[in-house]
Amino acid sequence: MIKKPLFVLVTIVAICMACQPVETTDPAMPSPQAPAPTETALPPDLIVLEKGEPALDGLIVFYSDRDGNPEIYTMNADGSNVTRLTDDPAFDDSPALSPDGARIAFLTARHDPNPQFPHLEYEIYVMDADGSNPRRLTETETAEDHPAWSPDGTQILFDADYDGDGFYEIYTMNADGSDVTRLTSNQANDQFADWSSDGSQIAFSSDRNGNWDIFVMEADGSNQRALTDSPDWELFPAWSPDGAQIAYNGLIPRSRNTDVFVMEADGSGVRQLTDSPRFDENPAWSPDGRQILFQTERDGNFELYVMNADGNEQRPLAAHPADELWPSWRPAAAPESGLLRFEKSAQTFPSVPTWKIGLADLDGDGDLDAVFANGQANMVTCRGARRRGALETLGANDETSLFVSDSGPVVGERVCPRRRSTRLAGRLAAGRDCDGVQRHGRDGAAAGNAPRSHCCSHRCSHRCSSPADPRASSAPGPDHHHPV
Repeated sequence: MIKKPLFVLVTIVAICMACQPVETTDPAMPSPQAPAPTETALPPDLIVLEKGEPALDGLIVFYSDRDGNPEIYTMNADGSNVTRLTDDPAFDDSPALSPDGARIAFLTARHDPNPQFPHLEYEIYVMDADGSNPRRLTETETAEDHPAWSPDGTQILFDADYDGDGFYEIYTMNADGSDVTRLTSNQANDQFADWSSDGSQIAFSSDRNGNWDIFVMEADGSNQRALTDSPDWELFPAWSPDGAQIAYNGLIPRSRNTDVFVMEADGSGVRQLTDSPRFDENPAWSPDGRQILFQTERDGNFELYVMNADGNEQRPLAAHPADELWPSWRPAAAPESGLLRFEKSAQTFPSVPTWKIGLADLDGDGDLDAVFANGQANMVTCRGARRRGALETLGANDETSLFVSDSGPVVGERVCPRRRSTRLAGRLAAGRDCDGVQRHGRDGAAAGNAPRSHCCSHRCSHRCSSPADPRASSAPGPDHHHPV
C-alpha cells in the first residue's frame, strides 16, 4: 500500500540571542544561515495561554446518570464535547483511562444475573477511548473493583475477594485479562490501589491497623508499609504524574464529610486542599500535574470541579443537574493522521522567532520526516545527538542545522559526524537518513439514588460499617460510595 505524505504544521520556538553560529570548514557543509523569522498564524486548535495560566488539555472520562442510568462519558479537559460511550441498562461505572488515553477500563454489572444495587457483581471491561471494541477481561462469580492502569499500559490493578474470606485483596493482571497475580494477603481489606508514575511502587488503602490508612508497597507486593497513621480515614490514593505527591480522600469517620488532601510520596507534608461542608473526593491529577480534578457535592448534586494543585481556584467543569462521578484525566490519544498537538512549554526565552516546519513520510517507511515550509529540505536527527536532553536536526537544502537543548536552539551546529558529511546530501536527496538517524514515528451511581445509610458518595457499597469488625462488612467495596 502506498503511503501518502502527511504534512503537519509545527511551530518551533528558537532562541538566537544567546547563541552564535559555529564555523565549519567542511566543503560539503557550507556555513549555515538561520532562516529569517516569519510571523506564523497559529493553528485554530492550538491553545495559547498567558504566563502562569495552567493548561486545560487532555481527555477526561467519568460516569454519570444524566441519561437515566450510570454510563461512561468522555469530555475535553475544558468541559466541552461531552460524549456518551456506553449504552447498557446495567451499571457501567468507575472508568480509568489508560496512560496513552487510548483505552478505558471500567466496571459493569451487565453480567449480574440478579442485579440489586448495591449488591452488584461487577466485571472489568476495557474499550477503546471512543467507546468501540468493548471486551470483557474478567469472568468470575466474585465482584471486581477499582481498575487502575500501570504507567506503561500493560497491566491493570484491581481488588477482589477471590478467596471468599470476607476481605478484599489487591491483584494485578495483564491488559488483556491474563496472568492474574495476587499482591496482598491479609485478614483485612486492601483496596483502591494506584501505581507510581515510574511503575516501581503501588499506593493503596487498608484497614489492617483498625482504621483506613494509606500504605505503599513495591510493584511485586513486597515491602508494605504505612504512609498515614491517624484516627481519621485516608482513602483512594492518587499518585501525581511526577511521582512526588499523593492526593487522597480524608475524612473523620461517620462525619458525612470528606475533603481532598495531598502529601509527599513519603507521607510527610500533609496539606488539606478542600474544605466544603459535604463531599469533596476522588482526586485525579491533570497530565502535567498542575491541576486536580475531583467530585464534589457542594452544589447539591455531585459535580466535577477542577483546582490548581495547591487547592486554589476551585471551579466547576461542565456542570449538569445530574451526577458526574469518578473522573480520570489523561493525555488524549495521539491521532494516527491529521494535526499533531503540542503543549506549551514551561520555559521562557528572551526572544521567540518562529519557523514553519512540515512533517511528512517522504520515503514511505512509516516514519515522519521534517521539512522546512520555507523551502528547506528534509531534516533528520542523527544518532548521538540525544544527549543531555538535546535534539539535533539538519536541513539538507542549505545545511542549516538547528540544535535544540534545554537552554534553547543554537543555529549552525554540525549534527552528523564529520566522516559522514560528504555522503549526507546525497542520502537526503534520495529521501533516506544519514547513518545513525533516529526518527520519530507515528507511535512514539444510579439515577435518583441518594447516598445510602452511612455511605457517603458514589464510591462505596453496603460494606460501610465501622472497621472494628472487618468481617462484618467494613470494606468500602465497589466504586460507588465510600465509608463515612
